Amino acid sequence: MLKCFLVLKKLFVPILIVLAISGLRKASIDGKTRLTAHPTDTKDAVMLNSTNLNKKRHKVPVFGFTKTRKGPIWGLHPDGIVLIPCFTLWVFTAPKIGRWRSVLENLPKVAEKIKWENRVHKLMWRGARNGGRQWLTDIGQRKDDPALDIEFIDWKPSTLSAHYSENFKNIQQFCQYQYLLHQEGWSYSNRLKYLLLCGSPVIFANFRGWEEYWYHLLKHDYNALIWRDRDNGESFHNLTRNLMHDPQKAKFIGINGKNLVQKYLNEQAILCYLRNVLIEYEKLFAYRPRKHLNAVNIDEFLVGYSA
Repeated sequence: MLKCFLVLKKLFVPILIVLAISGLRKASIDGKTRLTAHPTDTKDAVMLNSTNLNKKRHKVPVFGFTKTRKGPIWGLHPDGIVLIPCFTLWVFTAPKIGRWRSVLENLPKVAEKIKWENRVHKLMWRGARNGGRQWLTDIGQRKDDPALDIEFIDWKPSTLSAHYSENFKNIQQFCQYQYLLHQEGWSYSNRLKYLLLCGSPVIFANFRGWEEYWYHLLKHDYNALIWRDRDNGESFHNLTRNLMHDPQKAKFIGINGKNLVQKYLNEQAILCYLRNVLIEYEKLFAYRPRKHLNAVNIDEFLVGYSA
């Protein structure tokens, strides 16, 4: 991994189309649309939300954070999407989370303060009532089930926060539980990497098939538990019970999930991947691009940039 990072040359490559990238500014030079990093303004973004783009194939690569080959009917055709690292890997200002570099270094240390055997013996989830999460409603209402701590968050002010309800839990509190649940919403949910860092086994309810660029590394029963049997309460019950009755297996999966994130989602690995994407992308050009006056080196933008 380190060798790959070191041998890659520095590139300044114009990106034709990018999906919802925070901190990018669009400019037109020589009749061609360019996107350049602008580190002093994080409010600019490129949003491709026209219905005319739904399921269309394009003659140029589309850089995106996620894609799916299943529903919904909206979204670009997956064959033309080249996956790049999610924005949360290089700039994120969500409350009580902070920057990925800091999370990657500190969250495992926080989690390790509580031995896995001493964590809360429950499956925990918090989230909004959107996307394909309706199946969680009945399960979450089973208050008499001591193995579950599943609740919806109402987005309203509380004593904890101006934005979150009383039952909100930050990512450090997730790490206090032995078992964690991850669920997509209308689109992908970028929370998965944070949950895996806790070192507790994560059940990934993957119904719509949304994927990030690193999801091919997820292996069922090895570093995650991938569950696709939506609306089958018995199947979900059996999965959770079997996991809870095999603590050795649960610890094995949890440790492997944490190791996956630490090995493949550290900043050097992220840079290595994105640089290779841009190197291959450059080979498609019939012209030699000129560096924009405001262009920022990709290393500085991804690693050196801070909100």
